[in-house]
Amino acid sequence: MTGVSQATVSLVLNGRDDGSVRIAPETRERVLGAIRATGYVADPVARRLAARHNRILGVFTYEPVFPAGTGDFYHPFLVGIEESAERLGCDLLLLTSAPVTDGRRRIFHDDNRLRLADGCVLLGRSLDRDELGRLVAEGHPFVSVGRRDDAGGPVPYVGADYVTATADVVRRALDAGHTRLAYLGQGAGPESHTDRFAGYRAALDAARLPARHEPTDRSPPTCSTRCCTPGSPPWWSRSTPTVSPWPPSPPSAA
Repeated sequence: MTGVSQATVSLVLNGRDDGSVRIAPETRERVLGAIRATGYVADPVARRLAARHNRILGVFTYEPVFPAGTGDFYHPFLVGIEESAERLGCDLLLLTSAPVTDGRRRIFHDDNRLRLADGCVLLGRSLDRDELGRLVAEGHPFVSVGRRDDAGGPVPYVGADYVTATADVVRRALDAGHTRLAYLGQGAGPESHTDRFAGYRAALDAARLPARHEPTDRSPPTCSTRCCTPGSPPWWSRSTPTVSPWPPSPPSAA
């Protein structure tokens, strides 16, 4: 119909026109005209096999993400992932078949579908270090939302610089004349917690001020009520304020 080879038609369909492949404009237009006339549509599965990728982006979460209201922790991340996937022409695959073991979802299991996607985005306040180590060791393409410590190798991530941000907040408080500060929170555990406390501690150490720490797992409103209730002794009046050691001691071996 077009008088050209099958290879030429394939090159036109796949938009190949780089330094290694040259197709005359009139030949390209003739092939495209024939495609329009016949209503031909390329098989997406065949094209993905030939290109060795699926244009599918996996999303794995260690905590449930639905329903994701606008006030939900994961909402902005999911919106950003969706918008980026749309720009890249990729589909999203939410990996929900993972079993729950010891109260936690697991990436690796008997019916693991991780390789259905070209790559995977990992979401979770705390990720499983053994699974991160396996992802790194086996060369799975993935990225973590939030900084993660090395797991047998560097863990690719995108995340906020909590150390710098928290130190900046502390310095602003010091510049405003405040000298009695306390950190409400765990200060240990997930990397985001340790990074925030590291920034707080670094800024106060530089100012030669004590880094008071009020460890708690409770929500900020509960913490502030406990520390600031009218009539109750303020935290700075206590004779022995808690000062956590830094850096924290590594966990003991099981």
